[in-house]
Amino acid sequence: MKKTLRILSLVMVLAMALSVFTGCAAIDKIKELLGLGGPVAETVTVTWYQGSKELRTEKVEKGTILESWTPEVEGKTFTGWYAEASLTQAFDFTQPVTEDTDLFAAFKSDEYVEDTNNYYLIGTGAGDMGQAAWDHAKAEASLSMTKQDVAGANVYTITIDMYAGDRFQICFGGSWDGQVGIGYIEGAEYCDGVNEYDKTEYTAADKKVAQVKDADGNVVFVGSDEYNKGFEVWNIILAEGMDGKYEFTYTTYPASPAYNQITWKLVEKIEPLTQTHDMHFIGTFNEWAESYEGNQWALSQSEDKSFWTGFITITEEHYADWTADENGELYAALKIFNRVDGAYYAVTNDNILLKAGTYAFKYTVEGNKVEFLPCDYYIVGTLIDAEGKAVNYAVKDGVSPKLELQADGSFAVEFEAYDATGLGDYSWMVDQGKTDANGVAAIISIKVVYGSELGIKDWYSAEGGDNWYLSAGKYSVTLKDGAVTVAPATGNVPANKVTHVLKAEDLEAFAEGAKADGDTLAGDFFTIHWSAKTKVDSSKKTFADDFYTEQRINWGGTTTVGEVTKNCVEFTSTGATTLKVWWVCAGNGREIGVFGEDGSLVAATTESAEKDGLYVSTITLDAGHYFIGTDCTSAEKAGGNYIFKIEVVVE
Repeated sequence: MKKTLRILSLVMVLAMALSVFTGCAAIDKIKELLGLGGPVAETVTVTWYQGSKELRTEKVEKGTILESWTPEVEGKTFTGWYAEASLTQAFDFTQPVTEDTDLFAAFKSDEYVEDTNNYYLIGTGAGDMGQAAWDHAKAEASLSMTKQDVAGANVYTITIDMYAGDRFQICFGGSWDGQVGIGYIEGAEYCDGVNEYDKTEYTAADKKVAQVKDADGNVVFVGSDEYNKGFEVWNIILAEGMDGKYEFTYTTYPASPAYNQITWKLVEKIEPLTQTHDMHFIGTFNEWAESYEGNQWALSQSEDKSFWTGFITITEEHYADWTADENGELYAALKIFNRVDGAYYAVTNDNILLKAGTYAFKYTVEGNKVEFLPCDYYIVGTLIDAEGKAVNYAVKDGVSPKLELQADGSFAVEFEAYDATGLGDYSWMVDQGKTDANGVAAIISIKVVYGSELGIKDWYSAEGGDNWYLSAGKYSVTLKDGAVTVAPATGNVPANKVTHVLKAEDLEAFAEGAKADGDTLAGDFFTIHWSAKTKVDSSKKTFADDFYTEQRINWGGTTTVGEVTKNCVEFTSTGATTLKVWWVCAGNGREIGVFGEDGSLVAATTESAEKDGLYVSTITLDAGHYFIGTDCTSAEKAGGNYIFKIEVVVE
């Protein structure tokens, strides 16, 4: 009896102590404390909304699969529950809720409003979309959707052939206002994947990549964020392996345009294209035309089909007002265009901006890599690089002598002929008894070309189209009025001159804070000493000698050489040295400085540099161990400059 009274007393005390609890929750808590039942299930709160209006709030056990229900609003039809107030992502009722969750009801007006717009597909590709070429007039003329005779509804349809990579949006009225894309397709969803435009891999939570699947779970259409906009306007792109004839239906609701919807149907599969690439230049020089007469803007494919090369000449007539930089400089703009799938390529996602001149381009299929270099006159042939290896009739930086423009308009260079006859296949000159103009056994053969490391545009040969065969010695090569002369040199050309080049554009970009003071990057000749403030970032510049680049080293701080060496480039020279630096002044009076091992200033530029000024500076040095950095003329001007390229020639 006493035991029973004690239990009842305990229950009464617990009941009073738990007066803050009510109903079932209090009973469950008492049971838990008395050990009369299992642990109370964890709950989450689910709130159902219409806009900001709360329709229902309930607590459910964590892990519950919610059931949809249909709210009623006079004059409107319920269209579904969404996970966001923006009504862009449908709520997934197949997944359990594990946290407090909000759902939002979508409605469309029941009022019928006739749609009088003429909708059409605009885009590009190898199939029917190639008729549009992103031109509204062409698209409206050839790819207009047909409005169907459906009572009380606005339904438009079109059937087109599509190949992998073909893309489009739906537009009307000859304008980009109101265009719709993949986000309007029934079943479109964000997904994990690689964004087509910045080539970065994202998760679905990043909302940078989208997809549409068929009933079997195959991805049929994809889209990527290009301009930081919602996926409602992203291009609808046909996925790999899904080539076919497709019917698209666009149902519109002028009174509730947010509920416009695209549905699709595969009419029949078609064989994929055997040709995947047909590369062309496109830009301000041809008013961005994707089709034209002849092949004047076409690139040429390599025999192994791994890359495409081409040449383009830019004049000031090709400049566009919208390309002006911070200094008011104008440029021509271009990209590489694939006529097969309608894709555009550049070095980055931006247009390539060029000053007047001739450029060699190379597009590599693997990785969609685009490279370009300005064209110059070079000597090519059986030349030898710094490692004693022969370079056979190709332009190679630091190996192929470059002809420089002279006061009389000619191009000329002096160089020394190194013996290549003993290097593997280059013994052919001896085997064939080749001799120079004086009958002396030849050790080298050359021609003059116009081009770059990425390709050769024009060749200049000896009489009859043959090579020049040269014996040992130093020669002067001159190109004037389209004719080349080769003669013994009168000047003294160093016999063992070697060129070393460091380009900021060859480095991996990183932000401030990615490196620590004293971190280094060691190469074959140069060692870069970073600091915590250093960054390698984007900066498009064209220097006075037409050197163009899109990336720089931004030191972010003053050069120091000693216990902690930072904000400089280190090298060791074994002979007379010519140092050349392409740089931009980051603060009035800051010059390029060369420091010795003890940190003392050995040499400096004398440009009287002004902030944001572009300079190409040359410094001559003796053999030694050096650090290239910033010479700040006073403490008030302490800091770093911007380095774009360094060239060291050692004799």
